[in-house]
Amino acid sequence: MELRHLRYFLGVAEALNFTRAAEKLRVAQPALSRQISDLETEFGVRLFDRSTKRVQLTEAGRHFQKSVEKVFGQLDLAVTGMQQVARGVPDRLKIGVDHSFSAIPISAAARDLREGNPRLAVELVELPGYQQLDAVRAGVIDLGFVSGFLGGSRTGIERHLICHCRMMALLPRGHALAKRRLLRLAELNAETLGSG
Repeated sequence: MELRHLRYFLGVAEALNFTRAAEKLRVAQPALSRQISDLETEFGVRLFDRSTKRVQLTEAGRHFQKSVEKVFGQLDLAVTGMQQVARGVPDRLKIGVDHSFSAIPISAAARDLREGNPRLAVELVELPGYQQLDAVRAGVIDLGFVSGFLGGSRTGIERHLICHCRMMALLPRGHALAKRRLLRLAELNAETLGSG
């Protein structure tokens, strides 16, 4: 048995018609019929019930179809993985997350990334924003999410703006700035942090 025999089997199992399967597979119909017969002889099991009017999978054929589809799925993953390794695409991605950025749907994006790249293991590493610059440089994480006004050297770091987020100032009711709808950070410079 060779991979082409399994491809032929799947072609007939999907089309349930030898002529259409042969056209799709670009093989002569008598040759396709012979290959399927050879498979059935090799296994000692009938995979298809054939009549002059229709072709149907047997119970064993349905079971075999599911198994062969899994084999080809694994084979596709192996080929994709091999190509990613050859291109230098990582198989693990560590993303720094800061709990203060909960408005950014990082975990949903990580889930979508995993679904689109089944070989990729995505790990969320909880780190305060101020530690993420050094963590990226040290290779502890591959990427992180920090605010645009975070201090620290940006040397060796590539950055991309992903969103603009509103920041809110929480002030006591009677505070002089509490009635204002918009504030600039500079207006809060003179404020002192109280203990309660």
